[in-house]
Order: sequence, then C-alpha cells, then structure tokens
Amino acid sequence: MTERGDHPDFTPAQRIALRRLGVTDAQVQCLCNILPELRFPTQPGAAHNDVRRILAEVDKHARALSRNLATLAAGIDAAHAQAHEALRPHLWNLPRMKDETGHTVADWLCWRLDATANAAQMASADIPRGKAARHRTANPRAIEIVAEALVAGWLQDHPPGRVWEFPSEFAVSDNETSTFRQVIRIVFAAAGARNADPLRAIRTRNMTMPRWER
Repeated sequence: MTERGDHPDFTPAQRIALRRLGVTDAQVQCLCNILPELRFPTQPGAAHNDVRRILAEVDKHARALSRNLATLAAGIDAAHAQAHEALRPHLWNLPRMKDETGHTVADWLCWRLDATANAAQMASADIPRGKAARHRTANPRAIEIVAEALVAGWLQDHPPGRVWEFPSEFAVSDNETSTFRQVIRIVFAAAGARNADPLRAIRTRNMTMPRWER
C-alpha cells in the first residue's frame, strides 16, 4: 500500500498485477477511488458495549433536543416565544427547507428527533450483550464496494448504445482461483485491511443476498 496524502493507493506492483488479471485502467482508477471506503468495513468489530453506549447518547440527546424545541414552540414565556419567532424565518430560508411544509421548528424536527431516539433504542436492544469477538472481519459491504467499482470502471469503457455483457471473471466468486478473489486480495492489501478475511466476507455476502442478485 502507498499513500497519496491521506488517500491509500496501489503500489506499482499491485497495478501491474491488476492489469495482468484483465482489470482495465478505468477499473483500476475506480478501485483506487474506493480504497478509503474500505477502511471502516474491514476494521475489527467494536465491543458491543461501546456501540450500545453511542446509541444511548443518540437516544438521550435526541429526546432532550425534542423536548427543548417543543418548549420553544409552545412559547411558555416571552423569551421562548421571541426566540421561536427569531428562529423561524432563518430555518425556512435554508436551502434544504425550500420544499418542506409546516410553520414551526417543532413541526419539522420534533417527530424526527423522537423517531431517531426510538430507532437508537431499538438498535441498542438488537445488539447482543457482551463484547464482540475480535476475529478477522468479514463485512459483506466491503465486497459490494469492490464489485460496484469493477462495474463502474467497466461501464466507462463500454458506453451505452449497444448491448454489452459484463465479464463473468469479475463477478463475485469465492473460488480460490477466480479473478475476483485475486482482485479482492490486492484491493484489501492496498486499503491496509490486514485484519479482513476476504473469503469469509464473500461467503457472508452470498448468504445474505438472494441468489438472483449474486
């Protein structure tokens, strides 16, 4: 792995290896572009208690802000009422608010904050108690990112206007001798994903996807 600033890159030897596998220049560039995205899905899993703690903070602060905004919109005293009136025109002048409807910050935000808090609570309940096993990671999302990059690069070389068939050698495969397995090995190495297990990631991905989408 080499670095361009903070961006991981393929070494010259890795680029040569990819080209020998039939990966085009456009595909290599697309793969290079997604290397930073692989840092998260190829990291070792976090302790469950750490994840649960973060979700609890989201739950806590979303509920607190929802209560504060509801109080603001209710105008329980002159200060709250004036603060609300001062906030409203600025809120609705924001670019992302142009297509929204409603007349108060509470109308727009409170139910979303309450929904976020409830989602965080449910997500926390779904996490098993105890610590995550510190084995090599097998996140299927990493496989999808690489597969999508191969397709994106291939499409750059094959513009619309006629029927093209995507090369089968670039299809996701857990076969040891497949082109995809060799590409994944090179890409994970370039991303610095030393703790990742490409084979387990591919098999996890295949088990969680309908057969016709594999």
